[in-house]
Amino acid sequence: SLWSIGLIFLGSTLIYNDKMSLGTLIGFMVLSGYIFPLISNIVSLGFQYPKIQISLKNVMEIYFVEKNRKNGMENFVLGSIEVRGSCSWDNRLKTFDALDLLIKDKSFCWLRGANGSGKSTLLNLIGGYIFDKQIQVKVAGKNIELINDKELTKNIYYIGVENKLIPISLYENLTLGIERTISKEEVYNVCQEVLILKKIQSLPNGFNTIFSIDNLSFSSGEIAKLFLARGLLIKPKIWLLDEIIANLDLESKFLILEKLKKISNEATIILVSHDDSVKNYSDQIINI
Repeated sequence: SLWSIGLIFLGSTLIYNDKMSLGTLIGFMVLSGYIFPLISNIVSLGFQYPKIQISLKNVMEIYFVEKNRKNGMENFVLGSIEVRGSCSWDNRLKTFDALDLLIKDKSFCWLRGANGSGKSTLLNLIGGYIFDKQIQVKVAGKNIELINDKELTKNIYYIGVENKLIPISLYENLTLGIERTISKEEVYNVCQEVLILKKIQSLPNGFNTIFSIDNLSFSSGEIAKLFLARGLLIKPKIWLLDEIIANLDLESKFLILEKLKKISNEATIILVSHDDSVKNYSDQIINI
């Protein structure tokens, strides 16, 4: 749509001038995609008001974090991840009394704990998506707030519980923003590796299918596979994965766990999961 094209043009300009990170643009476009269609129908679809409210709050959080974080000058170097300190937020985020964690680089870390214990909040702290002055996050001894935004975006990859695709083609969803040249064969191969290629090829327009927010043809597990395929193309140094195997069938779950284990020879994997089978693939287990 003209709205999406306008946002991409404006966002590209801001990114080029170092006024915005790619992650912020993608997040804003995805979340704003909920807001504006709903606003146009608010009178007749008043029951959707809570959905608008939540989306608006999330968009403002992205803007707030972008305005208040420091765009550091340090380059990213893979190393051990340290998280230390304590903090107290509102009832939306977990309060940590005392954190003293060391996650080894090039390892598979299983982050486990009860619902509401703060696992997702911890992933967001490590990724630099939220900040607290009382909590210090370091990668290879460098404070994450001092690392350049573009370096973080390129080297840290997050897949959350609720993954949202942008209303553009599936091929563009997989490749958007990746600086290196990517061949169609490579895209097909990574989709095959996470068992999503057949699903895409079964669609009338294949990889050219335009994803819609209201499109119910993809399950949450299949969307997680698409984000995993994108991660394989990005090749990040740190993977932050929040319950990505929860909605997968057994074959897909074990295949992806094997794939992540192999990736951990060159990158750091931090997986949040309630699935005890993750233990068999983990080098380190952290209980929250």
